[in-house]
Amino acid sequence: MVLLPKPSKVPPRSEADEPTGKVRQRLIKRYENGVSRYALAREPGHTDQWLRVRFARWGVQIRGRSEAQRIRWAQHSENPAA
Repeated sequence: MVLLPKPSKVPPRSEADEPTGKVRQRLIKRYENGVSRYALAREPGHTDQWLRVRFARWGVQIRGRSEAQRIRWAQHSENPAA
């Protein structure tokens, strides 16, 4: 008996799913302004990993955990009611 891998529940994405120039620039700008990769990816229904791959492809510097935490705390101190 041969075991075959289970088919993925996620349909394959086509090149049509790639963000256009304006959408790409908006994603990059919002990321550079402190919005998390997770939050940006969830809006169009993608995963954090999907956006991470695109950012790497586009030459965007990916934030590490320390920098992400620093930004989160800075935003919290600016708006403590959030």
